[in-house]
Amino acid sequence: MELNTTYFKKLHEIGKVLETGRSMIDEQYIDSFNLELKQVEEGWQDVVDTNRTLKIGIVGGVKAGKSSFLNALLFRERDILPKAATPMTAALTKISYSETPYAKIVFYEDKDWNAILQNAATFDERLETAIANEKKRREENAKKDVWGRKIQNNLVAVQGDSLDQYTIERLKKNIDEEFRACKELAEMADTRGVVLNTLLGSDQEIPLSDNLEADLKEYVGAEGKYTPFVKYIELGMNEPVLKDLEIIDTPGLNDPIVSRSIVTKRFLKNCDAAFLMSFCGQFMSAQDVTFLLKALPQEGIGHVVLIGSKFDSVLQEKSYANLPLQRAAAQLVAKLSAAAKDTIQRNSSSSQGKRFTDALPPVFISSLLYTAAQKMKNHQPLSEEEKKSMDNLSKSYKDFEKDNPDFLLGMSNIDEGIRKKKLTIYKQERNRILQEKSEDYIKQKELGFLDKLNEIQKVAQQNLSDLEELDKGEILKKQREINQALDLARGTLEQTFNEAAFDAKKQLKSIEHDIMGEQNRFRDVKSQDKVRNEDHSYTEGHLWWKKRRHYTVRVEWREASVADAVMQAGDFAREAKRHLEEDLQYAISVDQIEGKLKKQIVNAFQEANVPYEVEEILGPVKLVMQELTLPSVNVNVEKYVNEIEEAFPNNVVKDNDVEKLRLYLEKTLNQILKDMEEELNDLTEQISSSLNQKAVLFVDQIQNKIQESGNRLVRQLEEKEKNIENCKTFIQEVKQAKLSLSTMGKGTR
Repeated sequence: MELNTTYFKKLHEIGKVLETGRSMIDEQYIDSFNLELKQVEEGWQDVVDTNRTLKIGIVGGVKAGKSSFLNALLFRERDILPKAATPMTAALTKISYSETPYAKIVFYEDKDWNAILQNAATFDERLETAIANEKKRREENAKKDVWGRKIQNNLVAVQGDSLDQYTIERLKKNIDEEFRACKELAEMADTRGVVLNTLLGSDQEIPLSDNLEADLKEYVGAEGKYTPFVKYIELGMNEPVLKDLEIIDTPGLNDPIVSRSIVTKRFLKNCDAAFLMSFCGQFMSAQDVTFLLKALPQEGIGHVVLIGSKFDSVLQEKSYANLPLQRAAAQLVAKLSAAAKDTIQRNSSSSQGKRFTDALPPVFISSLLYTAAQKMKNHQPLSEEEKKSMDNLSKSYKDFEKDNPDFLLGMSNIDEGIRKKKLTIYKQERNRILQEKSEDYIKQKELGFLDKLNEIQKVAQQNLSDLEELDKGEILKKQREINQALDLARGTLEQTFNEAAFDAKKQLKSIEHDIMGEQNRFRDVKSQDKVRNEDHSYTEGHLWWKKRRHYTVRVEWREASVADAVMQAGDFAREAKRHLEEDLQYAISVDQIEGKLKKQIVNAFQEANVPYEVEEILGPVKLVMQELTLPSVNVNVEKYVNEIEEAFPNNVVKDNDVEKLRLYLEKTLNQILKDMEEELNDLTEQISSSLNQKAVLFVDQIQNKIQESGNRLVRQLEEKEKNIENCKTFIQEVKQAKLSLSTMGKGTR
């Protein structure tokens, strides 16, 4: 299928038409259309080409185990891709087959970087405008009484010129994600001291070693010198499984660095299928569900393999340890599979559910067991993490064969569940998958553009109705009536936020118990009894009859590895932090709160007998709710590791020091628990404060949004007849654009 240039020509013509409507509707609608057009145009040709390599995207949260999975799948026992407690991959990595291995770093071009800087500048401009508008709004509110009437001879002073950090962060969140990401990249770049004219537009091949993490540190590491400037990385590997495939290892979906998550979403349009990784201990999180049912279909991806990662870690839980291994595994698979099916059915339409025949039932894997098995076969030592997990499983299940690599390979389910049942089938059905991808992608994008145009038409139509029917006085009257109705609902709306804050506190309290329950898993410092024979000698006798006698002494001692304690403390701290990060999103159901608020507002307008248009009132509610953000978790995991290493500088401790090491580890674990409790209390207070603040400001923010719309109308009334005709023309052009786009779209498929 060839690129239909006429189709994009039409889209650009529509974009020009929309520019004429900036004075009639919120500019955000127009910006959204133009941004989508840019991104679709960039990826279109690659998507519709059905004579290419099949591309599989690996997606999932930062802690989902993507790198471990790919190391097991592609590189057997070697840790080629970086694994770290914090995200290491700044750019996406494209992995394909090559007889001669290579690594290629591709940097941004000049035009790319100039666009990034321009968008960063736009971010600054929009933030400056938003701050000025917020200050102006607060000044105006300070001049009004509780009924919204102006105070004569106003003597009220606004306290200070500056806004609090919470407000500034809220205003930043309202700025388009694209601009925020570019601002972040620009700030990172300023700290690197790189001469750009020698870097931009270039690519660089680097030699590969057995430690690719170290090789790539300066290019993908969080503090890497060149990380902000890397567009993507290509790895060519002589691995037979990669023939006819291209694997795209994306950054984490929940990556705290915004620009990385954006990269993930952009490159999804280049993928024909996806492996969605979800940690078994937090299987099918809200984020996973959203990505499966919304993000992937939007990019025309209908072939998805849902993978439950780190299956071994959940098997170690006490609830399964009293069963034979096979029964425990079967029960866990059944439980997680049923939960996944139920979650998908509850959150999707019937048509959506039918799209994901590949996703169910999920495939449950253990990259750790697979890698350990491969190391055993090659007579290589296991890592401390692998040893610990294998020992824990052996203690829990008498029938766990930790010394049998074939048994471990079967338990890992990577060869059988992934290579045989998924990759092989995908290769065989390549042509069909590519064709479906092309058709689905085009269809979804057509629908997306039509939805945007339809939304623009509705907003413009409401604008026209108000222009035709209302004068300045009536607009102001309408605003007063809306404000009065909202004021009537103020108490009820505040109560909704207060209840949400109370519920959030209860939800967050349960996290503390979860973390406490995990602590026992990390207490065991293994010691070994050591024995050696020492040869000694002494001399006996006097003068001419001296004689040398020899004897052997058996020396016994206990010793333990400091690295074991270090690993235990680090793992517990990371596990506790993960609980906080992943469970935090469940503390507040924004959608549920928003639904309640909308019902309450509608009831308030009905009781006050105030006429209203649904979108006119509820649209601003959604915009205001988007400003509600969760705080980030601030825990320094390395602190605990460093403390143990400083207290025990030697790699091994002996005899009495073994017990000292155990006691020190116990002390460290308790300190981690205490610190996590303090962090949780802090997060609870931040969330509660945020919701309580929103309770106070919510109605004011809604009223402000409505006032902005009213002010725009008042300005249009200055040339009423002219603007009415302009609005009619604009609406007619949007209608014609929808019709022509729909007709042309049929010709692209």
